[in-house]
Amino acid sequence: MFSGATLSVLMKSIQGMRARVLWSGNCLELIELGVQEACGYFRPVRYEVHIPGETALYKSESQHSAQHYIRMLLG
Repeated sequence: MFSGATLSVLMKSIQGMRARVLWSGNCLELIELGVQEACGYFRPVRYEVHIPGETALYKSESQHSAQHYIRMLLG
């Protein structure tokens, strides 16, 4: 009936994406986007570097890569 990938997409749309700020400072912030599962576990999907109130400067599936980008920006 449904493939695993299709079911995964359907579950994400039902559960909804959540965002939380992992780090904020010096006019930049690191945001973690993920899915809040029914059991209460937060499953990260993507990390974004933002200037607060602006669109994303950088997007990655890796928290380490996003943190490295911030270190490059801040010198």
